[in-house]
Amino acid sequence: MGSTGVDRHVCEQCGDASHLALRRGRIDLMIVLCEPCWNRYANEIAEAEGATAPPLEEPDQDDTRWIQPPTCRACGLQVRRTRTNYDRWVDLGTVDIRAKDVPRRYRWRLQSIHPGSSTVITGVIAVKVGAIEPTPDEVITPAHRALCPSPDAMREVERELAIDQLPRQREPGEDD
Repeated sequence: MGSTGVDRHVCEQCGDASHLALRRGRIDLMIVLCEPCWNRYANEIAEAEGATAPPLEEPDQDDTRWIQPPTCRACGLQVRRTRTNYDRWVDLGTVDIRAKDVPRRYRWRLQSIHPGSSTVITGVIAVKVGAIEPTPDEVITPAHRALCPSPDAMREVERELAIDQLPRQREPGEDD
């Protein structure tokens, strides 16, 4: 450890030892990257997963004005803006629903953050449903986009539902 109290690592992407590289991500500290590589990596994931909402503003503790809940930029409805496990933001629906009613592209789970081995919840992050497919009746948190009444969102959801109906491509070595 250096004098800053931070473990020094070399970036796993660029290998540049002159930049401070840290363990990044909110779950199991995903990867060791410097700031420029982390931003590229996290932005690519966010774009692919639709986590492109602007961050919530940190309120000033002395400010007594009412804080309006975030709303969808396309339809104006209230959303549940949540930080992802890679420090980007996604607009989620305000209600959880069954997985079978949501196209795969829009399925998220909310995960509590516990510091160390504590049972105290210090926050919640959004994690994209991926490797483990939910059962059809399992309740998930949909991206707001899946529920948005804007014409563009509705067309997009119809397209994603059609894609979900196509036979799934098997990965090499995957059992039948």
